[in-house]
Amino acid sequence: MSNILYTSIIGCRVHPGREADFMAAFEACGMLRRPRAIAGFVSGQLLQQHDDSTRFTVVALWRTPEAYAEWGRKSQAGVEEESLRSLSDCLAELTPGKLFGPIS
Repeated sequence: MSNILYTSIIGCRVHPGREADFMAAFEACGMLRRPRAIAGFVSGQLLQQHDDSTRFTVVALWRTPEAYAEWGRKSQAGVEEESLRSLSDCLAELTPGKLFGPIS
């Protein structure tokens, strides 16, 4: 198995005052728990910007680009529609995920 890891980064801004609602909805949707079912998922973390509490970033590590692509296809599968709606309602802006690889 290769030691090379790929990093995915997703950014978002939530409506002011909705930060706690966003974090609760993110957890309810299992956005860091459910990827564990994908072979090739290593770890993930939700980060909140220190000087702007409305900005969040999700950073995850993957063993292969294919594992990340599989998560992209399954990221909403099996999540209760109400939880997805709650998550979406908090968002003011979403930067779609991008995958970054190591520089050789």
